[in-house]
Parts: sequence; C-alpha cells; structure tokens
Amino acid sequence: MDTAPQLALSLPVALLMLASATTASAGTWKDMGTTARPRTIHLYEDGVSVAVAMPSKWDLADSGPTSAGKVTVKFAGMRPFTLPNGLPRVARDGLGVGIGKLRPSDARPTVFIAGYTDGAHCCHTVQMASVVRGRVVVDSLPLADGIAMTEFPKDIDGDRVADIRWMDGSLLYEFDGYAGSWHVPRFYNVRHGHPVDVSRKPGFARIYRNFTDKALRSCRHPQDNPIPNGACAAYAYGMAILGKPEQGIRTAVALAKPSDWLPEDCSVEYDKNDNCPKGKEITFGSFEPSLRYLMRKNGYLGRGRLGTPRGRAGNPL
Repeated sequence: MDTAPQLALSLPVALLMLASATTASAGTWKDMGTTARPRTIHLYEDGVSVAVAMPSKWDLADSGPTSAGKVTVKFAGMRPFTLPNGLPRVARDGLGVGIGKLRPSDARPTVFIAGYTDGAHCCHTVQMASVVRGRVVVDSLPLADGIAMTEFPKDIDGDRVADIRWMDGSLLYEFDGYAGSWHVPRFYNVRHGHPVDVSRKPGFARIYRNFTDKALRSCRHPQDNPIPNGACAAYAYGMAILGKPEQGIRTAVALAKPSDWLPEDCSVEYDKNDNCPKGKEITFGSFEPSLRYLMRKNGYLGRGRLGTPRGRAGNPL
C-alpha cells in the first residue's frame, strides 16, 4: 500500500498540534436569551463557574434599563465573587458569557459578561473578571454602539494573545447623523485584568488599510449623501492609526464639503441634564479645526494612547 499521502498529511497535523499547544484556548461562549421564568443559568469551564440569576422577561417588559440580575463568578480555590452592577444590562436583551485563557501563559481563565443597556442605538457592554496576584480584578470596555461581543476573543494579529475587536464611536453625530457617521475599529488586549488598546500594533495594519480604503471611497464618491464628511473624518482617524495622521487630515480636508454640521464640545463637565454651562461651549467654524480637535481629544493625534471619549446627549461614547 502506498503510504506517501499519509506521510504528507502528518506534517500539517503536527503543526496544528503544536499551534494548539502554544496559543490561548478557544474559550467557551454561551449566549443567554431571555427567560419566561426567573432562573439561574450556570456555565462551567476550566475550573471557573459562572452563575447568572436571570429575571423573567415579563418582569422587565415595561421597565427602563435594569440590571439583568446577579452574576456570580467562582474561580477554583477562591470564594465566589459577585460582579458589581456598574454597567446596566437589560435582561430582555439577553447576555453573553465567555470563559477562557487569553494567552498560553495565563494561569487562570478570564470571564467576560456581555450585555446591552437598551435604547435605539446604545449601548453594548462588556465586563471582564480576572485573577491578578491572588485577587479578582473587574474592569470593562468602553460602551460601544453598533457592535456586540458574541464569541470568545481570538488571536487576530498572530502574537498568540487573544484580541478583543471593538469599536470607537467618537465620530457618531459629529459631522453627520447616525447613518452618515462611521465607527472606527479598535483592538484590545487584557493585561493584569484591565483592557489595553493595542490598535496601533503592526499586526492590525491590514485591517486598517482596508478600513481607510473603504472610507476614502465613500469620502470621494458619496452615494446617497452629498456631504461625505463623516467618511472623510473616519479616513483621517484610520490613517492616524497607520502612522500617517497629517496625510489623512490633508486628504480629508481637501475632499470634505462645506457643512453647518460640525462638532460641539464643552470646556467643563456637562451638567446633570447633559448641557454645557453658558460661556463654556466649544464651537468650530470649519471642518479642519474641528477634526483636529476630535483627533487630539480621542488620542489619534499626539503621543497619547487612544482615549475613551466621554459621552453626551446623542453620542453614547
């Protein structure tokens, strides 16, 4: 019998086995839909248990944003830990729960709880719980409009560390309405229990080149919108991540159209009604200074890391 085909298959199989031994585990993910009756849903993986007390969907049918219930996490050898309700989650929108290691060297898995705050556009939420130096550390991603975590993070850039693909919504409503605004991709790793933006790593450059190509086409040739400034601003954001901010700004400014739809901001904190105190408003007269302002504020210009924009009315981020 000819054994050559079998021998030829042995090398890829060996490489696959080697890769599985040197990369983070795929992790477990469970989408928890709504429930007609209050019940507790359990998920177990790699020495970790997660218990989610889900209220009845009928109990919340007429309520506003309400916590989806108590989430209790127990790492092996440690006492159960209840996640704080710092992020509102609406039970009728369901939850996602993930458990897994994010890098081969992780001694323990990380737990993710994904939810939604309710509303027409906003907001998806993600909490994470990790064990760091013998204690549980809980943190969260920035609120995101338009994207939900629906699976356990995967290694995208090939460095054997699982990456969280997320979105920056700081351009929403700034140069156009929601339909004409663009989300900008963002990538996070979890380090010592906290999310760290790694979007500028070279391994993500291909994704940003594709993003800027698409944004530039929409900036140059808007199909349904005669004012392409939302796409032009997104192009400048993407070029900044690729290390070419001035080239991106010059092109965006050259292609942008005159428009009265320009960003506004406040030099102090907004009041409890999300209004800027009189005399503290920041306004702009044209596209370029407003674009540069947003890029500096949100970490796309200068040495600062990509920031987490603070929200205001109409803009969830």
